[in-house]
Amino acid sequence: MENAVEIGGREVPFIFERSTTSTCRGSYVLTHGLGTSKNEYLDFYNRLSELLQQQGFNVLRFDFAGHGDAKESGRLFSLIRCFYEADAMTRYLCTELVEDNRVNFFGTSFGAGPAVFAAASFANTTERVTLLAPAIQYRELYIEPSSEARKTRYQSFLEDSLRDGTSIEIDDHVKFGWRNAVEFATINLEHQLSFISDRLSVFHGSEDEAIPIDLVRPFVQQLQRAKFIEIAGMEHGYTLLGDETGTAPESLTNLDVIASEACRAC
Repeated sequence: MENAVEIGGREVPFIFERSTTSTCRGSYVLTHGLGTSKNEYLDFYNRLSELLQQQGFNVLRFDFAGHGDAKESGRLFSLIRCFYEADAMTRYLCTELVEDNRVNFFGTSFGAGPAVFAAASFANTTERVTLLAPAIQYRELYIEPSSEARKTRYQSFLEDSLRDGTSIEIDDHVKFGWRNAVEFATINLEHQLSFISDRLSVFHGSEDEAIPIDLVRPFVQQLQRAKFIEIAGMEHGYTLLGDETGTAPESLTNLDVIASEACRAC
């Protein structure tokens, strides 16, 4: 079911799909990354949703401001707003769309933070949280980047945005400005992660150039009972390095492995 609901003064486009099995195991909320949509890069969330439905889960996915079918300007896009919308859409799911309030979360890249925030907010009924190539270490990624590629783009982002109003273009709709810089400099999700670490699985590709695996691995491994899974040859997403269509056998195997972990009972 494709529809829209008003959340915080804007219409949020969403797709809700019910489990295709006779026994429902709860629901999944999928949160997408920057510059993509509720379908994710290469329709990853379409594929993942189908697999989740076949395993007994309802699936909700939606567009953040400035993405996909969202009509509002990308100027409404901010990290805190993404947190709010993930939380509010989960509440809408549990109160208006389903009777079973068992909920799971899957967040990709920038969508990982909103997934973590909402999962912690619903910690009493959250069963699993799965993150793929998570962009959740905001200071290390956007304010004090360690990798050369990120230094080139973000090294002076906070200073420049506060001094001159300099912005960084993400795509045709979304730009990072001084508000985003302040968010990245001050927001830390370790408190929220502590509520859900016993239900958390994190996948990361060995060939991820956008978010270095050596940044993410130790961060996840210090979380009590969290599970870190490295996939050799995978880049930023589920695809094999160089696979531009997402159809290489190795990429499809990665998708199956990720979906199987997301469906695993706690």
